[in-house]
Amino acid sequence: MIEENRLVLFKYRLAITKSVGDKIEIVFEDEKSRSVREKDVSLLSNGSIKNFSELTTLEGDVDTAWELMQGEIVDFMELSELIYGEESPSASALFWELLKDRSYFKYNGDLSKIEVVSEEEYAAEMAKRKAKEEAQKRWEEFIVLVKSGKFDANYQEFYNELEQYAYGTLKKSRILSEIGKEQTHENAHRLLLKLGIWNSFNNPYPNRSGLPLENPTHSVPQLPNEDRVDLTHLTSYAIDDEGNKDPDDAISVDGDTLWIHVADCAALVPENSELDMLARDRIANQYLPERTVNMLPEALVHQLGLGLQETSPAFSIAVKLDDDANVTDVNVVISTVKVTRLTYREADQMIENGSNELLLEMYKVTQKFRDKRVQNGAAVIRLPEVRTKVDENNNVVIKPFVGLKSRDLVTDAMLMAGEGIAMFAEQNAISIPYATQQENTALEKVDIDGFAGMFAGRKRFKRSQMKTSPDKHAGLGMDIYTRATSPMRRYLDLVVHQQVRNFITGKELLSYEDILQRVGLSESLSGSIAQSERSSNQHWKLVFLEQNPDWSGEAVVVDEYNGTYTLLIPELSMDVRMKLSDPVNLNDTLKLQIKQVNVPELIAQFVIID
Repeated sequence: MIEENRLVLFKYRLAITKSVGDKIEIVFEDEKSRSVREKDVSLLSNGSIKNFSELTTLEGDVDTAWELMQGEIVDFMELSELIYGEESPSASALFWELLKDRSYFKYNGDLSKIEVVSEEEYAAEMAKRKAKEEAQKRWEEFIVLVKSGKFDANYQEFYNELEQYAYGTLKKSRILSEIGKEQTHENAHRLLLKLGIWNSFNNPYPNRSGLPLENPTHSVPQLPNEDRVDLTHLTSYAIDDEGNKDPDDAISVDGDTLWIHVADCAALVPENSELDMLARDRIANQYLPERTVNMLPEALVHQLGLGLQETSPAFSIAVKLDDDANVTDVNVVISTVKVTRLTYREADQMIENGSNELLLEMYKVTQKFRDKRVQNGAAVIRLPEVRTKVDENNNVVIKPFVGLKSRDLVTDAMLMAGEGIAMFAEQNAISIPYATQQENTALEKVDIDGFAGMFAGRKRFKRSQMKTSPDKHAGLGMDIYTRATSPMRRYLDLVVHQQVRNFITGKELLSYEDILQRVGLSESLSGSIAQSERSSNQHWKLVFLEQNPDWSGEAVVVDEYNGTYTLLIPELSMDVRMKLSDPVNLNDTLKLQIKQVNVPELIAQFVIID
């Protein structure tokens, strides 16, 4: 039984016993006391002591004791007496401090089993401590450099750590913490720019998305030998932007039937295959100004791209419109087509000058369908759009999307295909993902003309959703719709192809639960892709403004809230918010000049000029 006035250990703290009963009252060196159970304290010395001031300094021979007892397990009091020549509270208190150093001796929770380390263990521990001291010294030297805004390549490992935090792959930055900066990716980005490690061309947003950033290089199988409907007698056009390398849709007309041909991706990417799992991990192509990160290997495009070979395998949808522009008589076949490639401008010129009767007929059919959608409440919002590209010299080029009849033709043909496939799936009880959008009565309250009206309408849009059951897509003015024309670029389009193709060829279909799981996965990742693309476009627009410090241009007032105005810059397709000293009206045009660019914060500041 532990007596009064004894030096004891309680939870790694020295204490002195003051009274002993059912519980023991102990007092710590800071004179705070508490009652504890006897089993919760360990006796360090049999000698009597009333307070900590009685402890004295003793000369001890640690080296001799260590050499004598190397590799052995020894009792605490025995070792303290061996080192200091006496068994006393002072010797025990000194030995406890020595134990905490853990260089010669190790305490692992049992005072009767103090481990005396070997010479090899001691040497290793000393080397470890030396390395730690040197690392701390190196860290302190580095922080001095950072605070002075200087870069030294000899400290690259620390800069790498800062980059990893800026990219979002580390949760914390000890560098920012050490220099007293808030832990934000933007602060890390700003510091990297200040130190000259990054320049404005470093776009961190794709990395922050956590999505794959390298193009896949998986092997691609050859097309299987299977029966295909020969549609090579039809004149089919793949109409794309100039320089397009992955043509995945084409259009032809045959009497009162419009054919929409889509790359037959599911022929090479069946459900649950290795390529399907690859696409499922990526969900969609990621279109960045500096590059495109593909969902599927480029080798697949060489086999399936429409018009890249003399004939192309296709997944073809035939639709007819009745007198009221309703889609009827849908047919879907696995086909072979012969495709002519055109740019939007080439096709538009043919439509405008009437030199191509087939394109004119396609345009009339799709325009009829468009008019019907508008009658059904489709939102017609034509806010300025641009395409931002970065060339091999990191020059940023911003080009406007020009409204062309050929673009409208292709857009509505693809929507017709989506409605046709959705109807086909519903009629044949095929589980597929449907694209839907709820009705938004708030849109009816928009009574503003011009860009301001379209901006207000876009703000009121409800987000479109992918569902496993058909429903209206209010924004498109369609009662049923699915996305099915980009299976090489969007995973759920591929799923639609897999399901319908298996139905046509008599193979087993994925279950409703399988489709639900794929929709959920797509919804969880598509937001990250959209955010990466949106932030990347804004990033490079700001770089463009840095590269053009004298830029000026027109802006249109499109919104106002509590005295802060939103201005739309059509040339850049960029919204900026500004406090204005003079009164303005919605749709007024102002002249802006760039004042300051903050790339890390994705902010540009402008001033109004005459």
